[in-house]
Amino acid sequence: MIKQKLALSYLSKILLQIFQFAVTIIVARVAGASVMGTVAFATSFVSLFTIFFDMGQGVAHIKLVSEGQNEKQCNGIYFRIQLILSIVFFLLALCFFGISKYFLAGTFESKVHEQVVLVTIFTISIGNLFSIPRTTFNARVEQARADIPDLLRQIIYQVFRLSVVLAGYGALAISLSNLAATILIIPLYLYLFKGTQWGGWDKSLFKKYVSISLPVFITNIVDILSNHSDKVLLQFFYGSSEVGYYVAGFSIGSLILLVGYSLGLILLPTFSKEIASNNHNNVSRVLEKFERFTWLFIFPLTLATSIGSDLIVTTILGDAFHKTVPVLSFINFSAFFTSYFVVYGVILSSSGFFRLNAGIYTLKFVFLIVTAIIAIHPQFLHMGAKGLAISLMASNIFSGLMFVYYVKKKQQIIQIFPSARLIFYSLIVVIPAFFAYGHMENILSKLFILAAIPVLFWAGAAALRLMKTDDVRIFLGLVNPTLMRNYIKNELKNRT
Repeated sequence: MIKQKLALSYLSKILLQIFQFAVTIIVARVAGASVMGTVAFATSFVSLFTIFFDMGQGVAHIKLVSEGQNEKQCNGIYFRIQLILSIVFFLLALCFFGISKYFLAGTFESKVHEQVVLVTIFTISIGNLFSIPRTTFNARVEQARADIPDLLRQIIYQVFRLSVVLAGYGALAISLSNLAATILIIPLYLYLFKGTQWGGWDKSLFKKYVSISLPVFITNIVDILSNHSDKVLLQFFYGSSEVGYYVAGFSIGSLILLVGYSLGLILLPTFSKEIASNNHNNVSRVLEKFERFTWLFIFPLTLATSIGSDLIVTTILGDAFHKTVPVLSFINFSAFFTSYFVVYGVILSSSGFFRLNAGIYTLKFVFLIVTAIIAIHPQFLHMGAKGLAISLMASNIFSGLMFVYYVKKKQQIIQIFPSARLIFYSLIVVIPAFFAYGHMENILSKLFILAAIPVLFWAGAAALRLMKTDDVRIFLGLVNPTLMRNYIKNELKNRT
């Protein structure tokens, strides 16, 4: 069932992204930039305090439950941690709201801003409590229970959001729509979480949570810095327009990143259980299947969308975003390598090397900053948004290879790059594909090349015996609606 779990996680996130994107376009056109900006400001203002809520305890809960610790006791510890941190988050956000309103003049432009921020504090505070059942479901690898409530909540919110905007309401109504959707989904979480057992306080188990959470917290901090510092550097050296070109490419290419996110949620508990039981051969088998699927099916689509970035950008954003074309190409490849190498990072986490992971993420951040300055600084390469995208791709490859190196060093029984010939073939195909597309002069010929790339890629792989019948069977199993429906039905029906 792991194929259906991964497919559900990935497809649900893709469908939600597309739906959100469509609604956002309508909302932006009807409500205007001011309303959009007010809601975005409130979300960012309140989200600053999530650093005091997400301190790595979720990863600790997933690992400890999946590797065989007493789930009842783990649930009791995790519930107490989340409840305390949720209260801390709420009080800090509320206090800073009061300080900003009464002592820091100018923080809020209007009364509406204050109201939207206040509503958002309550919305995110309630949403934080959802992490208790959701993380427990992830620890059990119950992906349907973990994904469906949040998917429904987001759909309800988008429908409410669109309705209030079309009815002529503004930012406050949008924020209240989010709060309403959050409240409406509470009964579903309670139903799915019914029957879960809770243990008492266990000091030794709490220490295990802390020992895992601290390095994960460091990793989260470094990851946040990495995700935002690139845009800050670009703004400093070039201005908001260049940042806009970069962010536009990042937004379009972000769908590939969902593969890595979905994979990490599913494989962390799976690998933790197998490694704790010394079933390293099972880890190697899953690694090989993932590697083959990634390079046989995800890579050709990544290649096609990277090569055809000019058509994608001009169609979606228009000619004004011509500088986004090379950015999207490199962002797509960057997202692909991030999603591919994440499995090696998960192996290290599942083996308990959280401090090592934190060190790798720290080195990645340093590598990103150094290469970004070289690529975009006016006195060096002066490449702007394109240079930053190249730097991001290079840093993801750098950290990925470090993950691979330490998996080889720490878990020698696990075979790295089990499909090396397939990877080599895939990378070789990049050159002629870009060359062929570059010589096409009209849209029809370009579309023909883009459609032909995956087909020719698979034909070449089959001819070289790099593609097997099992690979096709795995792919068909992922997209089989009957298997997916049966999996969801059984998981939601069965009581844990």
